[in-house]
Amino acid sequence: MKGKLGILILLGALVSLQSCDENTPPPPEPVEFLKLTFSDNLFPGEERWALATDDAGKVLDAHQLLPSGSYQFMAVLPPEKFNLTLSSSSGSPVQHKFYTYAGIAKGQEITLKPAQSTDPGLPNSVGRATIKLTNCDPSSTFNISDGLSYRQYSSPGGTLNGEIDLWTATSKILVSSRKSLTEPNYSWAENVTAGNIYTVDTKSMTAFPKSVSVPLNQFVSASITAKKAGASGMGYVMALQSFTDSQPKTVKFGYLDGFEEYYLQATSTQSTITQTRITTYAKVGTTLPESVTFPDNTFSTSDATLANLTFAFSGSSYTYRTHAWSLDTDKAFWSIYAPEGGATPRITELPEEFTVKYPLTLTQFKAIDARFVKYISSYSYSDFLNDTFDGAGPTQYEYQDNTYQVRN
Repeated sequence: MKGKLGILILLGALVSLQSCDENTPPPPEPVEFLKLTFSDNLFPGEERWALATDDAGKVLDAHQLLPSGSYQFMAVLPPEKFNLTLSSSSGSPVQHKFYTYAGIAKGQEITLKPAQSTDPGLPNSVGRATIKLTNCDPSSTFNISDGLSYRQYSSPGGTLNGEIDLWTATSKILVSSRKSLTEPNYSWAENVTAGNIYTVDTKSMTAFPKSVSVPLNQFVSASITAKKAGASGMGYVMALQSFTDSQPKTVKFGYLDGFEEYYLQATSTQSTITQTRITTYAKVGTTLPESVTFPDNTFSTSDATLANLTFAFSGSSYTYRTHAWSLDTDKAFWSIYAPEGGATPRITELPEEFTVKYPLTLTQFKAIDARFVKYISSYSYSDFLNDTFDGAGPTQYEYQDNTYQVRN
């Protein structure tokens, strides 16, 4: 009797166990969270990898990218947002470049495209002309441009013969310079043809009717170009000069009315014992501001490692930020892009297949700079990502870029 009872108990246990096994859900399967495609021969001569990581730095999936193809990135329970790193390895000795983009939404399909350019380039030169500048002040600077290209000359004083390449049979040449920090001036040379000399008396140059005031504190540089709608080339160079001074001052950079597209870039550089701050204002549009103001931001790090970047930035908001590191000066570079308020990706590991071939030590990367870019025009971090992957960029924009370089 006891034997039969034991057999019944054992059979019951087996039935119960089998029932539990049948009710236990199967382990979750990997699911696709990214589809990555790129054009044929997009990266000639380079070994390319793409890896997706979570915010802790764990590799979710990775692929070596062949000359063309489409790749599915799979993971078990992938996060709602992940970080995408694109890398290239080339040269002898091999140099590695890594670009990590934070906050990619799960379920995206991304197509990588080559950089797009609408500039057809310069036509064949028809020759050179000489612009003879007379009565030059000592240490004066002159920009000579024809709307397609330019030459810049510095004069010790007296007479200066400046040559410029011509790309059309007849050209209109702009000469830009200045009398002082706040008096930019210009002159036109009309109907210029190759092989001839045209004289411009610098004492008779005209003050620019419009200008942009830029503060000078230690170092400042600025450039202004302008062109007609649909025109190719860089446009006329109306301002292109840099200044240094230990005392704060204001510099005016001049320009002319009558053009449909202006490009302004002004950069201020200030150095301390620990870092160099480079602040840039840039605008492409139909108008320019009367003045540029550089924000007084501050940046510091309490941990500058790839694995646990911790920083403080104050003074203004921004659209996205970039943090950069290098390994052994130029053996490898790593850049991380992230939006304001977004988590900073941790870089803690690389795919095993990559590290077997390239045994890089992530803890040896050293921070070199940080950038905080604020678009004043309507342009978001999502727009930046789309343009980066599409190989494109905004045709008109206005932004400020605060870059902090580590001084080792």
